[in-house]
Amino acid sequence: MSRSKSNTKTIRFHGLQLRVDATRRKNFVYIGRDSFILSSYLRHALQGKHYTLGLDLGCASGIQAFTIAKFCKKVIATDVNPRALTSAQSNAQLNKIKNVSFLRSNIFASLKNKKFDLIVTNPPFVFIPKELQQKNIDGYGGGKYGMQILFKILDEAHRHLTQNGELYMIAGSPIVHEKDLLREHAQKIRWGAVTLQPVRHFVYRDFHAFHAKHGISHSILYILHIRKGKSSFTRKPLSKIKWLYDQVEMHAVKVFSLIKG
Repeated sequence: MSRSKSNTKTIRFHGLQLRVDATRRKNFVYIGRDSFILSSYLRHALQGKHYTLGLDLGCASGIQAFTIAKFCKKVIATDVNPRALTSAQSNAQLNKIKNVSFLRSNIFASLKNKKFDLIVTNPPFVFIPKELQQKNIDGYGGGKYGMQILFKILDEAHRHLTQNGELYMIAGSPIVHEKDLLREHAQKIRWGAVTLQPVRHFVYRDFHAFHAKHGISHSILYILHIRKGKSSFTRKPLSKIKWLYDQVEMHAVKVFSLIKG
C-alpha cells in the first residue's frame, strides 16, 4: 500500500490496483476488510461460472465490479456517491478493465426494469450516531440498526434478477436483544433459495457503548447468497475454533472500552 500527497492511497489486492481515500471525509469512498472478504469469496464461488450481465450495487472503489468482470460479459457498477463513481472509473482505467460501465443510482432507482444474471453488493451496514450521519460520510452508515439499506436491497432485488439469477451480499447483522436481524429478515424471503454464511462475530470498537445503549450485544458478519427460484433457507455453521477466537476478541474489545470509558 502506498500513499500520495493528494490524500489518497493505492491498495494492491489480487492483481488489482485501487486508488482510494486515505482518510474519512464527506462523500468518503469506502473500502474495508469486508470489501476484501467479499472479493475473495466471489473469486472462489464464481469459478467455472459465466454470466451475461452483472451488477455491482454501491460500487465505491469498484473492487467487486472488477472481481466479477472476469465472469461476466458486461458489468454495470452503480453508486449514489458521485465521488465513488469517479474513483471507480479511474480504477477501471488504471487496471485496463473495459467491460464495466458506470451509472449513478440510489440503489435500483436508475435501473428501471433492467434485469441481471448476477448482482453483488457490499452495502453500508453500520449503525452510527445521528451526529455522524449528518456529516454525510457515504459508505459508512446504514440507517436504523444499520439495516435500512440492505433490507431495501433484499426486498427489491428479485425484480432485477433474471430467472435463476444470483445475488451475493456481505453485511453485518446486529444482535439486538438476542435477535439476529438479518437472519430474521432473510428467513422471510420467498423469491429464492437463501444461504447465510457467517464469517465472524464482532463488536465495533468505536461504537460499542452506543450500540450497547440500543440493546446490541454484538454483530455477525455474513455473506448472503440468494438464487432466484424456489424458496428455501439455510444457515451454515461457523467453525468452533473461529467462534471461540471471536469470543475472545470481542471480550477484549469490551474490556478495552470499559477501561477507556
